[in-house]
Amino acid sequence: MTSPDSPHPGAGAACPECGTPLAPDERGCRLCAPTLPPEASGNSEAPTVSDPASLPTLTAGQSSTGRATYTGPKQIGGYRILRELGAGGMGTVFEAFEQKMNRRVALKVLARHISESEKATDRFAREAWIAGRLSHPNLVRVFERGEDQDVSFFSMEFVDGGSLNDVVRNLRAWGKDERYGLHYGTREYVSWAIAQVIQAARGLESAHRQGVIHRDIKPMNILIQKEPFAVKVADFGLARAETDSKQTKTGVIIGTVAYMAPEQVISGTSDVRSDVYASGVLLFELPTGRQPHEGDSPLSVAYKHVNDQIPLPSLLVPGIPPRLDAVV
Repeated sequence: MTSPDSPHPGAGAACPECGTPLAPDERGCRLCAPTLPPEASGNSEAPTVSDPASLPTLTAGQSSTGRATYTGPKQIGGYRILRELGAGGMGTVFEAFEQKMNRRVALKVLARHISESEKATDRFAREAWIAGRLSHPNLVRVFERGEDQDVSFFSMEFVDGGSLNDVVRNLRAWGKDERYGLHYGTREYVSWAIAQVIQAARGLESAHRQGVIHRDIKPMNILIQKEPFAVKVADFGLARAETDSKQTKTGVIIGTVAYMAPEQVISGTSDVRSDVYASGVLLFELPTGRQPHEGDSPLSVAYKHVNDQIPLPSLLVPGIPPRLDAVV
């Protein structure tokens, strides 16, 4: 490994954490991408648009993801809908253009079929409130919450590089992810995977210090920003304040089973350690390309989380450092 003090030809700079040489125009490390202060990393400003008229508009009835058909308004508040990014039980996330600030944002819109439910609207507002109080370079920022045309929404920082779930899916299907020059099983990929979990953990640590527990850490909720390169934790839809009750309603399991801590399965309780456990599952999955516990049904996976030991990653993929076993 290059020493942190080793100069890069023509640049004279190297990553302070891993020693990777930096090109003259690089503000962050390609390998470990350490968290930088906003003035150094460029995180203080959202992406702006030089020519708003050139942006595409998502027309009614069109879906850019193929998962659902969008039939809502093309304009919500001061935001013009550009394309659908993803859909879930609570609503849909779009890429949108905020005219007042001349920037691209991610706009989460509450699903119409549940918008009349007071419980659903309260939960939606709570997600915006919890995420909006957080501030860290490895957490997706929330800008504004509002209503327009009977549509509840909140706007967030737009992150343009997809999610870690996209990387995992590409590696499983093709053994590589050409967007980031990753090849499964190589030492470089293992180092890259570990570094992304470290960044996510920094964001989670900040959230915990600010009294928030995420409760749904998984690859889909870890987003990648291309320039400057950064990893950001997103989707606080299941999050709660640490001062809230640690237990959910009897018989209700909150979260994604594949990343669920044993105590969540057994009693429905969760605290900051539940996020740490899910991060450990993430740290296992990214380098190995598989989850530690797999089964024919969510129930069988949940049973394994409670009763089975997690396999050693180094026994599954050559090149994984044994010290990672101890961390997982």
